[in-house]
Amino acid sequence: MAIHNQLNDLTRESISEMMTAIDHCILFKKDNAWKTKGGILGVPTTILLFSIVDAIGSYYARTEKKFPIKGSKPKSINNTRDHFYVLNGELFGQTLSKGELDILYQQYRNKLTHNLALSAFYFLEIGNDGQSFFEKTSIGTSNYYSLRIKPFYQIVQNGVNTFLPILDQVLDSSDTKQNRISKSDLFVPPIPDFSDKHFDPKAYIEVHPTGTTQTIQIVGPKRD
Repeated sequence: MAIHNQLNDLTRESISEMMTAIDHCILFKKDNAWKTKGGILGVPTTILLFSIVDAIGSYYARTEKKFPIKGSKPKSINNTRDHFYVLNGELFGQTLSKGELDILYQQYRNKLTHNLALSAFYFLEIGNDGQSFFEKTSIGTSNYYSLRIKPFYQIVQNGVNTFLPILDQVLDSSDTKQNRISKSDLFVPPIPDFSDKHFDPKAYIEVHPTGTTQTIQIVGPKRD
């Protein structure tokens, strides 16, 4: 992870890092030390996939962009829970209803992110390429929901591949960048004045990244 003073560069690298982490999670095979031998790291994979969708959706918030909603009029993204509308846009190409999007956000994204758990009747499956990534099954009066990780991964991967080439265009016109992430969050402090008589030439400089901010600390004595 490099230190960036431009949000676009930081976002681009962050998405790439997330996809790399997801690849490791999906390729991981659980051994005999796990009760679910042969499985993948499904929960972290799903959380990371949702994080990418959430982040990309945030950059379309409070814009004129509208997303088709199955069974409803197209909707714009106005708040955090609306970020998943982006799944129905050109990037991810889904045709989900408002109810399905709400389930993905509330029952999957929120429960996994905040509780590392799922409610009854909501399941994660590894799934296979070509399968639907999200499906409801009705048995009697009960509805069961399944999110299939590998098909979801393919959807997100395709979306990311489409998004990265237009990232600058989207971010530069986004309300999130202009008003929600302040310039001070990405401030690069100036290098101290080495000509200052109070500056110790034997000192060295350490740059400490803190989230998206940086601080420069003068410490000493100088390292060899």
